[in-house]
Amino acid sequence: MKKNISIITLLLLQFFCISNLYGQNDNFFKVFCFPSDKIPQIDGDISDWDIVPEKYLITIDSMTEDEGNYMNPDKSTLDIEVKVGWSKETNRLYFLYKAYDNYWSFSRDDLMVDIFEVVVDGDRSGGPFIDKFYPFNDINKKEAWELFHGRQAQNYHIYTPPKNGDWCMYWGPQQWIKEEPF
Repeated sequence: MKKNISIITLLLLQFFCISNLYGQNDNFFKVFCFPSDKIPQIDGDISDWDIVPEKYLITIDSMTEDEGNYMNPDKSTLDIEVKVGWSKETNRLYFLYKAYDNYWSFSRDDLMVDIFEVVVDGDRSGGPFIDKFYPFNDINKKEAWELFHGRQAQNYHIYTPPKNGDWCMYWGPQQWIKEEPF
């Protein structure tokens, strides 16, 4: 009996250690719920956001860089402020993004242009989103992407400003998600 309890305890410990690798962290960002008569208009006038308290402000200090190139943000080269809102009537997320950058890239034809990347992890799984973190070892990268990408989270690379008339690049097989009204 003692041996069975030890094995169960060891398995539970292993489960919790593995789940913490992909689990959530303690960061929670507030999302403002817009009243039905104050839903922001997408018209360039940011005064719609004046009703959102400062406690909803997300700064660059809350951001992470997942490539491992930078340990801390350098506000002399980039500083951002983001507020996130939601409307029950539209069931949509709204973002107010302010960026202060010492260099703006608007004209390149590759993906090395200024973007605001939004990843929404609706089920809060915290699972890997970038291909190098996929849990598959027995299939090739393309097959893993088709099976996995966009299933646990959705992301948008929002061009600032739009690139060749396109407002975002979307990773994943569900390309329709970037078309109105989605």
